[in-house]
Amino acid sequence: MKSTKRQIAEERGRKTKTTKLIAGGIGSRLVHLERVNPNPSPTHLARESEWAKGEVVLNVATWCSRETKWIRGKLLEREFTPTIV
Repeated sequence: MKSTKRQIAEERGRKTKTTKLIAGGIGSRLVHLERVNPNPSPTHLARESEWAKGEVVLNVATWCSRETKWIRGKLLEREFTPTIV
């Protein structure tokens, strides 16, 4: 098991942007999110990456992935629904 000081030093040494969140509620958990590229381009792939990080937080907060899959489906439907101009 690594000491806390060593772990913090290793995290600072990485060339990544790190975000730590605590999902509240019964049995709170620490969620560690890490973005390898701190400035992603606004592409579909970058949006998927951002959603994946948010999905982790939602899953931990609710302890259930079924709701987040439903939310994700609704968001994707709205994003890719053709609009008539």
